[in-house]
Amino acid sequence: MTIRGAFFLAAALAMTVSACSGDDDSTVSPTDFATAHSQDAHSVVVSVQEIEEGVGMLTGDSFNSPSALASFDGVVNDAQSSFDKVHNVLLEAAKPKGVEDGEVEMWSATDELSHAMKSLRAYVDDQKPSDIADYKTHWDQGRAWWNQAVEKVWGETSIPAPSIPNAPSAPPPT
Repeated sequence: MTIRGAFFLAAALAMTVSACSGDDDSTVSPTDFATAHSQDAHSVVVSVQEIEEGVGMLTGDSFNSPSALASFDGVVNDAQSSFDKVHNVLLEAAKPKGVEDGEVEMWSATDELSHAMKSLRAYVDDQKPSDIADYKTHWDQGRAWWNQAVEKVWGETSIPAPSIPNAPSAPPPT
């Protein structure tokens, strides 16, 4: 092995040890996290409210009306884009120190909400009752996890938690 090769091997080994050593530069205070992600959290809450308003308007016969469903499709697409954007932001975000699992739960919640939108979009396309059942399952789970997560993270701050109104309670951890 050349000196140059040994140098690169030593540098690579040092970077690997540093990355695995427990030095955690990827955390911030819960207050800094809440401040940095307040707009993201707000967009999730607003998107949830818009979907709930739209679903509320699609009751009875209009829920099976192709024209009503088509006009609702844009709202669903916008909400899914919002959930996916926040999901991706959280994937790359620094974790709130001491409540890292809260950020992971927020990420999981946005994944559930996005999955609910995929199911709702499938219903708009083909009106299968199974798509509505799938939507409701993921929708309830995502909203419950969201509130549980933001209450955990924002609860460590003096900032009010961006909770989703009327969301079901999350089941206790198993």
